[in-house]
Amino acid sequence: MKSNKKYIRTLGSLLQESVDYCFVSDKCFDNSELLVNFEDNLRIQREEFYTLGDPSKCTHVSVVDCWCLLLNENEKNKESSKKFFFNASSSLALLDFNNSGGSQQIDLIYDSWVKWVDFNQVDLSKFDLIVVPILKGSQYFLLLLNMKLRIVQWIDNVNHTAISEEEIRKLGDTMKDLLSTIFDDKMQATDVIPLWKMERVPTDWKTTVRTNIESDVFMMMSMLFFEGTVDFQCPILNAAPLRHVARAKIAGSLVLSDLNKQRSKVLEEVSNFKDKRRSIAKQVSIRRLKIR
Repeated sequence: MKSNKKYIRTLGSLLQESVDYCFVSDKCFDNSELLVNFEDNLRIQREEFYTLGDPSKCTHVSVVDCWCLLLNENEKNKESSKKFFFNASSSLALLDFNNSGGSQQIDLIYDSWVKWVDFNQVDLSKFDLIVVPILKGSQYFLLLLNMKLRIVQWIDNVNHTAISEEEIRKLGDTMKDLLSTIFDDKMQATDVIPLWKMERVPTDWKTTVRTNIESDVFMMMSMLFFEGTVDFQCPILNAAPLRHVARAKIAGSLVLSDLNKQRSKVLEEVSNFKDKRRSIAKQVSIRRLKIR
């Protein structure tokens, strides 16, 4: 998970079998089957997991939440942690607050973010980049607090979005105020965050059409590879076949992670999957062709 090159290698057999098993939607499988079970009640059922494997669907927020936790754990294993990822679920309340301005929503976001920080056992002031994934309708994008450049950045995959630049900037202002309050409450030294300017990150893979398709994988790969620079290039996002590989790698990382308390059960089911494969061979073969 450290370089683009790794994503274009041929998928290993265990990962391939696991992805095939988790991405298949068929009547012989239970859609409520639990495939990922992390700490703090972060879970992904089959019907939610399948949305990651289908580019025409919007990946379920539970998948993104687990991805955020996994990335945070990966950061802890580095010599120097640089990025911290908030969960995507809180963005729903953030959008509600932007629309209504109610104090109840802002308290909900604050409590949720503080709980997430405490659960991850981190000091926010130690990070260079604080990342907030946002889901608006069926479009994902990122808001980022860049502690080194002292700016707020945002990344999305379309030029004409389902959310206006004015609304994004309003979300950014709310995020700055909330994070500044969290820093103050935890007595962590910060600059005057609410005064930081906001900039859109130029990318080389933004589409010119009005579409939100695959905003999920664009966002999740940006979370992985973006390091807080003034622009961003990520070759894996330029080609659909590579994005299919990225989806498979994300899926495999979640299912096979040491954090997944359901991993042994899933691997047991994967080993039995061969008996069912013949009845759904066509669907599996199509998916294999997409991610190779």
